Amino acid sequence: MASGEVIFCDTSFVSVTFGAHPDDLVSAWPGAVRSRLDKATLAITPFVIAEVRMGLAFNPQIGTAKRAAIERDLSRYVVVPASPAAIDEWARIAAALKRAGHNKPSHNDVWMAAIAAVHKTPIVSCDGDFGLMPGVDAIDLPLVRARRRSRKRGAP
Repeated sequence: MASGEVIFCDTSFVSVTFGAHPDDLVSAWPGAVRSRLDKATLAITPFVIAEVRMGLAFNPQIGTAKRAAIERDLSRYVVVPASPAAIDEWARIAAALKRAGHNKPSHNDVWMAAIAAVHKTPIVSCDGDFGLMPGVDAIDLPLVRARRRSRKRGAP
């Protein structure tokens, strides 16, 4: 967090850290981007929290300990709410997407992008939706699992 850069994170990025083996996914990301993320202040919007909690509500089989761990992970991000300027930016981005014939991304993603754009900060995502949005500085990271080397039976 020493660089002073703020990077907004969408739900797909935040959710990577909840997986059983996030390093398998993160290791495929460019080293320069990982370093940049390590040094930045990572921010989320209330829409990320809402999407994560909807996922928890939809999956009652997730245990109490895992739920608490996810809430702890969420608390490590700076939460930045929408502002009147973000409302105008949301309208601009949503109108541009509609004019271009895009049905995707979701309204929540447009809100996340609008808040990041108003703050003139990039937004990092693992689903590629933010690259469609005009005026949004998107950092798109692929979700590619690193290949694990398998050992043949009986091999040293």
